[in-house]
Amino acid sequence: KSLGAEVAHSRDLAAEDLAGADALVVIHPLEPWPEEQYQRVWEFVHAGGGLLLVAGLRTENDHTPTATNRILEPLGMEVGFDTAISATRLWQHNVSPLAHATTTGLESRPCGFGLTVGPTIRTTWPAAPVLVGPWAWGEPGSEPVFNPDARWDPAERLGDCVLAAQQRVGQGKVLVLSDHTSLSNEALPYSYPFVGRALATLVSPGGGNQDRWRQLLGVLAAAAAIVLLARVADPGWLLAAAGGLAMALLVARGMAADSWQILPEG
Repeated sequence: KSLGAEVAHSRDLAAEDLAGADALVVIHPLEPWPEEQYQRVWEFVHAGGGLLLVAGLRTENDHTPTATNRILEPLGMEVGFDTAISATRLWQHNVSPLAHATTTGLESRPCGFGLTVGPTIRTTWPAAPVLVGPWAWGEPGSEPVFNPDARWDPAERLGDCVLAAQQRVGQGKVLVLSDHTSLSNEALPYSYPFVGRALATLVSPGGGNQDRWRQLLGVLAAAAAIVLLARVADPGWLLAAAGGLAMALLVARGMAADSWQILPEG
């Protein structure tokens, strides 16, 4: 509400509840849903709605798709039955934000992502990671929550654990967070810039830096720059080009960060 939204709660996500909504927030669904409820969520997103799905840890593994993974089933994302373990003492020393509207300008304050404990997210194209733990691994099950002495096993994949991911779906977007802490009362005093951007991104038209035309234009521009620089023999021009590109990147990131100041009322 402090961000200017009207908040409504829905027990069964009825069609009339979703009809006037811009974004749907689902936090750690425990019980399976009726099949028609999943269908309503998919139709809502395809029609242009935004979905913020907070996964949370699973405490049992009965090989039955959880509500979280059932929602993600048509997408390139799946939440694992594991616990993301940081090789550093705190996650704030082990989180790498990728280029995204929710993270631009927040790289210097990684504690603002509010990560404490959650599962890993498996992504395949066209899903794209938003937050990654470069020095982390997924410990099977949820036992590490109660046993903090978990140790990495050489058989487990080490590094680049996905902790948040996004995907365009039809006219809408889906953002998945592995951990609910950033939305909690305890974390919001320092995580509100990330949370505000996440909600704003979901209700904003267009895909930002994930728009296909932006990515294609960027690849073509990079290819043209490589061809032009390869034809230049003078190292001075190469140095000037590198400096110009670096300055352009800094200016662009600064402008993007300033334009994405999403502040609560007051």
